[in-house]
Amino acid sequence: MSDIPIDKTLELANLQIKQGKIADAHALFKQVLEAASDNFEEGSEGGRSLVLKDFSEVANPPERFISYLRELYNNFDYEKVITESQLAIQNYPNAFDIWNLMGA
Repeated sequence: MSDIPIDKTLELANLQIKQGKIADAHALFKQVLEAASDNFEEGSEGGRSLVLKDFSEVANPPERFISYLRELYNNFDYEKVITESQLAIQNYPNAFDIWNLMGA
């Protein structure tokens, strides 16, 4: 992980979520968990464990993200629509709205 403190990294990840940049937030949360894993011992029976949810199990992205993509599209920022959509498709491979905005 970079030299950014964990609490600041979490704040940045939450900001990414609010902006609809789920893939970026996921990467930041993963960095935090990897950095924190050095401080955890393997749990015995009844021990606690941290689990990073696999966002690919979620069928659709948040509506605010779709709205963000539509706003980019309506402002003719097609390059950004494609870039953001390609990242999002990694987490939401069955999201019709994202594929539709990419012109598939």
